[in-house]
Amino acid sequence: MYVLSMLAGTDILLSTTTVPKALAIFWVHAREIAFDACITQMFFIHVAFVAESRILLAMAFDRYVAICAPLRYTTILTPMVIGKMTLAIWGRSIGTIFPIIFLLKRLPYCQTEIIPNSYCEHIGVA
Repeated sequence: MYVLSMLAGTDILLSTTTVPKALAIFWVHAREIAFDACITQMFFIHVAFVAESRILLAMAFDRYVAICAPLRYTTILTPMVIGKMTLAIWGRSIGTIFPIIFLLKRLPYCQTEIIPNSYCEHIGVA
């Protein structure tokens, strides 16, 4: 049950990352995105996707324990173990994507730091 709430939190993070820019496109016709905003958007999108795949792995482990050892389920998956899995999921997700942000900031860019795309994508940054 707790794993499903983590998955829902990841979906909320993903939607709150993309929806504000989409609304800005429709309401005020903002067709450009600043470079720092693009990097921030890419960071949160990638953290959410990496965390989501790891949450699905934790969900598979949860179901495996529930099916193969149903009588020992509460002793194997204690709240402490679930909390450690949660910290590991988010820590590794942020730790995987965080260095990429610094590497992107170090790259020399030829033009201005305003990307003429309405949505931040890899082609616009590269």
